[in-house]
Amino acid sequence: GDAFVIIDCDLQHPPEKIVEMYQKWNEGYLIVEGVKSTRGSEGFLYSLCAGLFYSIINKIININVKGLSDFKLIDKKVRDAILSIGGKKPFFRYLTIWTGFKSEKILFDVHSRIAGKSKWSGKSLIKYAISSITDFSTAPIQLLGVLVAVLMILVGGLAVAGIFVPTAAKMILGAVSKGILVLAGIVASFFLCVVGYYFSKIIQRNMDLPEYIVKDTSGELSDK
Repeated sequence: GDAFVIIDCDLQHPPEKIVEMYQKWNEGYLIVEGVKSTRGSEGFLYSLCAGLFYSIINKIININVKGLSDFKLIDKKVRDAILSIGGKKPFFRYLTIWTGFKSEKILFDVHSRIAGKSKWSGKSLIKYAISSITDFSTAPIQLLGVLVAVLMILVGGLAVAGIFVPTAAKMILGAVSKGILVLAGIVASFFLCVVGYYFSKIIQRNMDLPEYIVKDTSGELSDK
């Protein structure tokens, strides 16, 4: 096909907006983003976490994805560009913008869920946030690395200062230094965890295992 529409199967994305997307595509826009004018019946805590997630994402990758959804129309050129990137579990909402093709936005209201329950638990949202951030930024490693360096410089400075101060002051400086060392140890532990997470993603990508294997592409329904 020349263009593709991605839409959630739970009917919370309004299919009637596809006509508007198609019209925008005919005007020359290769990406037509569906932007939520409201978030539907989401709970307060969910909306708060989503807002925090997008605020962090916007600052780290320097692209505003707030309000965007997976409901969008993309031209085949955009599709080919995204498929050429490869990788596992890509942050699709960001990738479409990252390609840099001419884009337009349309607003839509999120429909109420007719049946079923959302599969997005708090745990899955946190995993999604971590995966999305680490896919496109090394900011976590850089931030923790700088923080460890600053703490160690402080300890070194206090050690030097202890040479030139009275004995009573040395005891205070020693206690402060020990506290900073404990804090530096905690931050360093987080740093190693983050580095390990990045390494695990590199290993998984190099293994190049498929996310899934398609059993049948005939389009025929089967009970097998």
